Amino acid sequence: MLRFFRGIIPATKLERDLALQSVLSAFATGSFLTGTAVFFTQIVGLTGAQIGLGMSAAACVTLALSIPLGRLSDRVGAKRLWMISAFIEAMLYLARPLASGFVTFVLLLAVLACVETASRSARNVYRIEVFPRDKRVAAMAYQRAARNVGYTLGAGTAGVALGIGTREAIIAVPLITAGLLVINAVMISFLPALTRKVEVAVGTDVHVTPAALKNKGFLVPAMCNGVLSSNQCC
Repeated sequence: MLRFFRGIIPATKLERDLALQSVLSAFATGSFLTGTAVFFTQIVGLTGAQIGLGMSAAACVTLALSIPLGRLSDRVGAKRLWMISAFIEAMLYLARPLASGFVTFVLLLAVLACVETASRSARNVYRIEVFPRDKRVAAMAYQRAARNVGYTLGAGTAGVALGIGTREAIIAVPLITAGLLVINAVMISFLPALTRKVEVAVGTDVHVTPAALKNKGFLVPAMCNGVLSSNQCC
């Protein structure tokens, strides 16, 4: 039994911390995907068509801003941007019960999608740079598995609330999610700091174009994946 747990629990504290953080952050995505439509139809009073239109608008905004949002990691720093984004994401979930109409819904969803995009970019930069090359794949595999656990817990919590069906139960889901995301932001603040070297053009404050933008074999599939992922609006 002990050997079994040794095989599934990451070996180092950093890997364990990032795995737990992955569960907390993925909880938000799971609860979002499961409970958003019901929340905004039953609590805010929107129609299914309005929700679909709002999600599409938020996805388009995120797609258009994905590269600038990704490059914020160079400007702000991966860990700092990740922590700030996690805290803002928590506040947006906390503000969800205050939404009062279609315009508010679209703005809330668009800002949330942009924040999640910035957070995801910063998280990816951090976890790539914090581990040495020989440890990176295994550590990221643990985090992916942990995120799947988080998705399941978030979806399950939202499902229970929908099963109960009361206004209080449905409103409780984003509030619980907000609380977990605050814990997530605090956990990120205690992670080891990174020192990322970014090339800057001489005599300017403009970053040199990353090599990835010149790599068509990487860029085209990445853009296609972004379009396919836009159905989640996050």
